Parts: sequence; structure tokens; C-alpha cells
Amino acid sequence: MRSIRWWEMGWLAVAGLFAGVLLLPINSASSRAVESSADGFIPVAPAAAIHTALRLNLKITNDWLDERDYASAAQSAHVLLALAQLYSHQSTAPRWRDRTGALREALGRLLAAARAKDAAGCRKAVQECDALLTELAKDPPPAARTADPAFKPVGDLRHWMLLLDGTYADAKTADSKETEHLAYTIAEGANAVQYLRSDPRWREKAATVRQAALQAAKLAHEGELAPARQALKAVYQRCQECHEGFKR
Repeated sequence: MRSIRWWEMGWLAVAGLFAGVLLLPINSASSRAVESSADGFIPVAPAAAIHTALRLNLKITNDWLDERDYASAAQSAHVLLALAQLYSHQSTAPRWRDRTGALREALGRLLAAARAKDAAGCRKAVQECDALLTELAKDPPPAARTADPAFKPVGDLRHWMLLLDGTYADAKTADSKETEHLAYTIAEGANAVQYLRSDPRWREKAATVRQAALQAAKLAHEGELAPARQALKAVYQRCQECHEGFKR
């Protein structure tokens, strides 16, 4: 389990990433990605990667509940809802959308129970989410993906920054396969965050973060764990530098 509370994780530092990332060069690939975003949201991560992140964060939520830390459990539920939205966009097949929709509804019940400090309700919702994830893993979505021009990220910027921050924290101690999946999750999170604002520069920054995380995922896939971690750390350090500069 993460050893610090959600509100101690410095999500504002991650928010600075989208300003600090200006220190990174914008390559042609990310520029094309910004242009293509006008067509709508298209997933960049495999379903297995988002599934890994969902499983990990559901366990973390359950750990918070074991400690009766309902505030952290509620924050974690927000992250799970963001991940579930990303998961649902892996396919437009009705069966997939119905089952991921059921997952999002169960997570909504988990969030409500955590806010109400309803231990029994939380346990029931966690069990329901666990069962749905098991079912979804047995029947992965079709590979074909389509753009969603009406895509709108759930929650607000803070919840997405918590997702990016927590995923980076988990990746620091993960093995190669999990690091690959978590790097993909960061890429997909950045892919979604670009739709929180419409101005081109914001979307350009998000695309750069996405490309850097995809490169880290590629390194992890190739068994280059240390370089993959370094690639993720380099992006995060730029965000920290920007945040420190802002405080001064």
C-alpha cells in the first residue's frame, strides 16, 4: 500500500508537469497527436494496462478501508472512476460498454459509501467491483478502437492529477511488466487530461507527457526496467522543478 495519504502526495506538483513540460522538445509525433485530438479521444494504452491499474487501486482502496481512513478511500474511489472511464473506452462494443458501465456504477456506490463512512456498504461495493473486474478480464474487448469526439473526463483536474501522481509512485517499485502497464496508464491519463481544457498549448503539453510515458512503457516492455524508471522520473522531476519555481 502507498505509505502516504492522498493529500500528502503533492498532486499540485504533478499539475505543474503540464507547465514544466515546456522544457521538453515537442517532436513531430506529439504534434501530430495534438492535431488528431480534434477527432476525439482515442485510447493509447492496452486494456490489460488499465485493468492492472484498476486492480492495484482497488486493493489500495480496500487497504484504506481496513484502516478506516474513509477520506483516502474516497479519494482512491475518484481515481478508480477515472480509470474505469478509460477502461470503458477500450471498445464501443455494446457488451463491453454495458459491463464497464456496471463497473462505473459500482464504483459510484463505493464512493458514496466511503463519503458516508458506511463500512458495510464499502465492503459490498469493493466485492462487487472485484467480481466485475474478474469477469471483464475473462473477456477482453475487441482490438478495434474508434475516436470519441464527445469525450469529457470525469471528475476534475485534481482527481486526474491524483491518478498520475499515484501511478508514478507505484511504478517506482514495480517489476518490468507492471511498470510497463503503469507507464501506459500515465500515458492514457495524460491522453484524457488534454480534454480538460481546449486551448492548444495545454493539449500540446499533455501530448508531450503522453509521448514520454509511452516511451517509458516501450522500454519496460523490452525489459529495460532501469531506463524505463529513469524516463518516468525525468518527466516527474520537471514537474517538481516547475512547482518549486512557482512557490518561489
